[in-house]
Amino acid sequence: MNNISITDLTVRQCRLLDTMWQLQSQEEFESWLEELTPKERREVHALKQVLLHELMEISLHETGFEESGRVLQKFSL
Repeated sequence: MNNISITDLTVRQCRLLDTMWQLQSQEEFESWLEELTPKERREVHALKQVLLHELMEISLHETGFEESGRVLQKFSL
């Protein structure tokens, strides 16, 4: 799998992503989320969406479905 690269993140966002990558399960993720403030939770959810988008882009490229990606891009926020 290719490396994921997300630009223009703050130091705090990088730390949150580092923590997310270290979690071993959905249960750990949910437990960690409960420890965060509402503002931090919103930020984590936004970062999770960015990660999912990047993973989808990589998957589309690796599978040769770039055209599908262009169509899906029309629907992204």
